[in-house]
Amino acid sequence: FFSTMVKSKSGFWWSGSFMRLAVISLIFLASGRSAEDVVSNKARVADGNKCADKGARKVIVDYDANVDDVVALAYLLKEPKVDVVALVVTATGFSSAGPAYDNSRRLLQLLGKNNIDVGVGPLYSAFDQKSWPGGCTYSHAVPKATFLDTETLYGTGQTYLPYSPLVYYRNNLTDTPPSATEVLKKHADAAVDTVLTLGSLTSLEEFRTKEPASFAKLKHIVAMFGAVEVRGNLFSVPVNKKAEFNAFLDPHAAQNVFAGDNWESITLVPLDATNQVPMTPRYLDHLSRLGTPEGRFVYELTRRVRNSWFAGLNGFYGLDENGVRTEQALADAYFFWDPLAAVVLTHPDSVEMKTGHILFCANASTPMLATDGWTQLVPAGTAGAVEVKYASGVTPEKAKFMEDHIADMLERNGCNEDQPLPLLDHTVSSFAGCSCGDSAGPQTIVLVLASVLVLSLLGHVYCIFMLSRARCKGTKAGGVVMSDVRPKPNADPEP
Repeated sequence: FFSTMVKSKSGFWWSGSFMRLAVISLIFLASGRSAEDVVSNKARVADGNKCADKGARKVIVDYDANVDDVVALAYLLKEPKVDVVALVVTATGFSSAGPAYDNSRRLLQLLGKNNIDVGVGPLYSAFDQKSWPGGCTYSHAVPKATFLDTETLYGTGQTYLPYSPLVYYRNNLTDTPPSATEVLKKHADAAVDTVLTLGSLTSLEEFRTKEPASFAKLKHIVAMFGAVEVRGNLFSVPVNKKAEFNAFLDPHAAQNVFAGDNWESITLVPLDATNQVPMTPRYLDHLSRLGTPEGRFVYELTRRVRNSWFAGLNGFYGLDENGVRTEQALADAYFFWDPLAAVVLTHPDSVEMKTGHILFCANASTPMLATDGWTQLVPAGTAGAVEVKYASGVTPEKAKFMEDHIADMLERNGCNEDQPLPLLDHTVSSFAGCSCGDSAGPQTIVLVLASVLVLSLLGHVYCIFMLSRARCKGTKAGGVVMSDVRPKPNADPEP
């Protein structure tokens, strides 16, 4: 392309610089990082969204911003049955508070939902908050090497999620995000009585202790939480065979929150159900065909998790090296943990339910790492036990429904307000996600070809302009004649 530029001694470098500047400017604008439609998309008071049906159930989402949490949130923001009015970032899980808040704000910005309140929860579990400085009694179970992946969302956070003006610190470092308790109080007092938890219950426990009257206004909780009749997944604490991560990371908070007499319904989505919905090639293939920005983001995020999964590509799907589903391979699979809980919130009939009495185990004085975090099924009348509903199974048909429903919602168009994506961001995002084995979609190819065509036309227009200024040597019937300037003898050639 640059070889077609006018090569006169006086014009080559200037014209080359001009085109370089044009190309750099185009890439800069395509990135979306400086697009005015992003920065000027000011925050508004949370009042629902156009994706939600009129009269949709208002919900507060409390999560730790891990990969599956983010996918669940993206789905819920497109689901018409619920209206997510607030988000709480609980920082005792798989991501630190700052990156979790930033990624959450970026995702809301992508979906045109930066009007949603986001509060930041405590940095330490309820037990560790009793000492100063706070300890890591339970959070040590989270492998710290995974933080780089979760806090960058496997590298997709900077590539697929636009900049949000509501970053961790804003307004000249004088205004910080509200606390989880502030956000929970605001919406509980406004008659929002349903909360979906996808992490530990640390933020809810702080809310309970600081604002008991407002906490009492919460009536319904759906939680991706526990392991009732199956083994736990706490692989980093071998002595504990029954705990699930969300339950173990703050067992005292769970014990106190679930014991509240304010709850009209407690619904758990434990490993009993999530173990029956491993990731499938069918689902990933469906995601790969999505055309919305949020659909492409979820696909690329999931693809990168698959490509780096500790058990390999087959192991990601719960298959052995021969493509056969075995008990060990299934134990190493990646599951629909939080997305299943989100679907249970919107479609309770997507799982098989049981009712039982659960003892949420947490030793009061001294941590008991072998038993803390257990969700133990006990007879009715057992002291301290709480009656709950829990998802016990998912049929193959319902599992397929869940996969298709999540993908269909991510592909849903026409309900995102002020979605901050300039046209060329589609091209940049798609290219950033391409790798060996993945092909660009037709929309991407068309956009790339259009961009190249625009640049080519720009070059020709410039050359014609230079002809009119006598910067080109002349013309023939066939078109432009390029200058044939040769270096003078004993002169350094032009760089």
